[in-house]
Amino acid sequence: MWESDGDWVTIDGKVKNRKQVRREVTLSQPTSLPADEDFTLSAFGIREPVGVVWDKPTSTYVWILLAAGACAILAFGFRYLSHRRQTAAPREGQK
Repeated sequence: MWESDGDWVTIDGKVKNRKQVRREVTLSQPTSLPADEDFTLSAFGIREPVGVVWDKPTSTYVWILLAAGACAILAFGFRYLSHRRQTAAPREGQK
C-alpha cells in the first residue's frame, strides 16, 4: 500500500494542492508466459518494418505426414523381420 498526503509547497512556502492519495496494488505472477507473437508490432495492428519477416510455425499436416511416414517405416521393418524369422527357422521334417 502506498499513501501520500499530496501537499505541494510553492517557492514562497505556501501549501498548494491539498489532497490525500491512497493506492493499493496487488501483484501476482502469471501462471503461463505470453507467446512471443504477442510482442510484435503486428500484434498491435502496426505494420512491420520493410525486410522483417517472421518465421511461420510448421503446419499440422507436415507433422501428420512425418508421423505417417514413421509408422510406415516401422510397419515395413517389422514385416521384414517377421518374414526373415519365418524363412530362417527350420521347418518340421527338414534339417
